[in-house]
Amino acid sequence: MPDITGLTDYVSSQVAAVLFIVMVVMIVRAFISQRWGMFFSSFIFAVVAM
Repeated sequence: MPDITGLTDYVSSQVAAVLFIVMVVMIVRAFISQRWGMFFSSFIFAVVAM
């Protein structure tokens, strides 16, 4: 079996970076549209889904 721990770390860091970018976009959209209830409900859903 090849050693895939480095690949796993890389993939998990990439997924975390993508989730962070999505998070920032959601915060900016909520700030612009002033729909904090929608932001928090989707944020809680994202936390539960992970």
